Amino acid sequence: MKKKHTLVVGGTRGTGRVLVKTLAEEDHIISVIGRKTFMESDRNIPNVQYWLLDLLNQNDRTKALTEMVQQNGKLNNLVF
Repeated sequence: MKKKHTLVVGGTRGTGRVLVKTLAEEDHIISVIGRKTFMESDRNIPNVQYWLLDLLNQNDRTKALTEMVQQNGKLNNLVF
């Protein structure tokens, strides 16, 4: 079965961070967008990649979303 690709916006702190860990345990591929750098302890969570950017910047947003899809396949889920 192919892994689901989930994008979590705001996944570097709080509830979003907990959700990223939970989805990783359920074998999802996870792309995370955050304004803050991820915690060092999260560096080795399998199948998780982080993008640090401001969503209001259209060029950065477009570039990041393109990279996510190229690296991890089409999105199955979006958590905002």
